[in-house]
Amino acid sequence: MSETGKDTVYVDVDDEITAIIDKVAGSKHKIVALVLPKRAAVLQSIVNMKLLKRSGDAHKKKLVLITSESSLLPLAGAVKLHVAKTLQSKPEIPEAPDVPSDELALDDHEETEVPAPASAAAKTAEEPKEKVIDKSKSVGELATGKKAAALEAEETIELDNESEDEEPKPAIKKGKTDKKLKIPNFNTFRTKLFVGLGVMLVLIIGWYITNVVLPTATIVIRSDEIDVTANVTFTANTAVKDLDVKKKLVPATEKQVKKVDTEKVPATGKKNVGEKATGSVDLRLTNCAQDNVTVPSGTVVSNNGLNFVTQKDISFSSFKVGGTCANNNPFAVEFTTGSVKVVAQDPGDQYNLSGGRQYVVAGFSNIAGTDSTAMTGGTTKEVTVVSDQDVAAAKQKLAEKSKAAALSELEADLEKDKLFSLAETFAGDEPALNPLPAVGSEASEVSVTSTITFRLLGVKREHLKALVTDNVKDEIDTEKQSVRNDGLGEAVFRVTERKSPTEQVLSVQSSASTGPAIDEEALKQEVAGKKKGQVRDLILARPGIKDVEVRYSPFWVYKTPSKPTKITIEFENSNNASD
Repeated sequence: MSETGKDTVYVDVDDEITAIIDKVAGSKHKIVALVLPKRAAVLQSIVNMKLLKRSGDAHKKKLVLITSESSLLPLAGAVKLHVAKTLQSKPEIPEAPDVPSDELALDDHEETEVPAPASAAAKTAEEPKEKVIDKSKSVGELATGKKAAALEAEETIELDNESEDEEPKPAIKKGKTDKKLKIPNFNTFRTKLFVGLGVMLVLIIGWYITNVVLPTATIVIRSDEIDVTANVTFTANTAVKDLDVKKKLVPATEKQVKKVDTEKVPATGKKNVGEKATGSVDLRLTNCAQDNVTVPSGTVVSNNGLNFVTQKDISFSSFKVGGTCANNNPFAVEFTTGSVKVVAQDPGDQYNLSGGRQYVVAGFSNIAGTDSTAMTGGTTKEVTVVSDQDVAAAKQKLAEKSKAAALSELEADLEKDKLFSLAETFAGDEPALNPLPAVGSEASEVSVTSTITFRLLGVKREHLKALVTDNVKDEIDTEKQSVRNDGLGEAVFRVTERKSPTEQVLSVQSSASTGPAIDEEALKQEVAGKKKGQVRDLILARPGIKDVEVRYSPFWVYKTPSKPTKITIEFENSNNASD
């Protein structure tokens, strides 16, 4: 946009110095206002600032930088460029950094010099020869050096819309700069700020912990208490959803855990692994009650308690002459007798029998047996094997070990759910046993693995307390007294009927303590935030209260916490309290 006697050029944030110089060269008027964007990086370089100044001088332009960035002011002052905050502000040349001006000169061998008119060249010739800029220094280091002598008075450039024929106003000389003025170190300030914020945060957290988190109060109320014995029989059932005080039905929760344990025990069984005696037995059909008789393989024949087993089937036919049994006839031998091989039922040298002995054939009273030759080959060799008794001993040890671990685990599981465990309902299924090696195998020890599932029922303690309170209500004045201690922690439970693992009938006997009726939660709300003396006076004013003790923790706490969750109320029998 252009106004009378002045051009306004807007510089984009991504414009290069050459583009800005072209815009200056292409302007029509003598005064050129360069409106810079925020963070104009291209002019943060003293080299680019010098090039811009020389371009303006070469084209006989009066350049004014329109910007409010303080970081550009020292650079503009170093090359004597006018700066204004707005298009309506009066431009002026900022103070140059306190660095010899010849240190800010361009290296003519490294940069392309912009042609300047003869008058400008003559003026430049009169100035001292410029030194090459120290490129190892940052712009901040150049801008914060000691201040140079006071700047010469510069004529100002007006950016308003007055005509060029108006009489110029006299330039205003700038006063001397305070040489003691220093640019603050922002890094140090930031470090101090962060340290201060950190200290403040630690103090806030410390205050919160010491005044809100840590403080607790314990209020011990002593009163005359009466012990009352309660006897209740109730049914714990997982199928029941709500407590029924009248029917004594209590909702129960079943917890299960599977335990797999291994136990090693010595093998104690004995087994004869010697050879079995063998031989043969002659069998004979003694009567004609049956026309045909077959003795199958596997039939036991015995002599004096020593058993032998036949190894094949053998058949016999009765022999009759004229309708009369003639099995003893010499001509009947072919039909009524036969020999069969036998093997001793067990190994052992006791089965080595001499020949000529009589044998009883099991299941056949009409068959008689004799051996014409001796039984031989039987040997005795006894070894240690796994017996059923060994497995039973391991089972007993496993049951004891698994039971203790399972009960502890199930009680912890119920406690996590804030349930009161009924230890008497604890039971386990029949264990599955796996002995290695198997029963009957030769071994010096056996490893038995047991897999068993244990079960335990749990109920809400407040449900049991409701049953106890209902049981003793006829013995106390419920308007003035309440059950202070249900005694369930030391109560005796018994299972009277185990209908199923999830439904069991139990009896409980407890010694309950009764005292003044006090709503603990309401009392906590009432004493919250009060000092020790106020708490004592407030509670002692209630009927039946003999003494009140208030304890605070940690030691610096002087009043009751404002949160009821930080307050614990305990009740004691004044008759049992120590003097």
